Amino acid sequence: MPITFIERLKNKPNNKVIFLGKPNLLPEDFFNEIRKFEKELSTGGWTKRLDDETLLKWCRGWINSSKKQQEYCRENNIDFYDTSFNQMEIINNIVNEIKRRLSDKI
Repeated sequence: MPITFIERLKNKPNNKVIFLGKPNLLPEDFFNEIRKFEKELSTGGWTKRLDDETLLKWCRGWINSSKKQQEYCRENNIDFYDTSFNQMEIINNIVNEIKRRLSDKI
């Protein structure tokens, strides 16, 4: 993880560093979630080009990386949002919080 880059961002005024990850999802569930979402796309996504074995390997890697990022965030007082479940609700809440904070500054 490029720690110096994150620290530079974190220490600038008006910046907020956050991480999103899926540390508590099973790789097979993440795989199924991606394949389900792909069916709803009108155009192709990059994951559609992957065979099942490659995508499942990628899901395992993402989940393992999410666990490491979550620990890093805990150790460095950085917000980490677990999107293992209810991803869109969590992202919408983050966006609404950012909007609220911006409107408070105006």
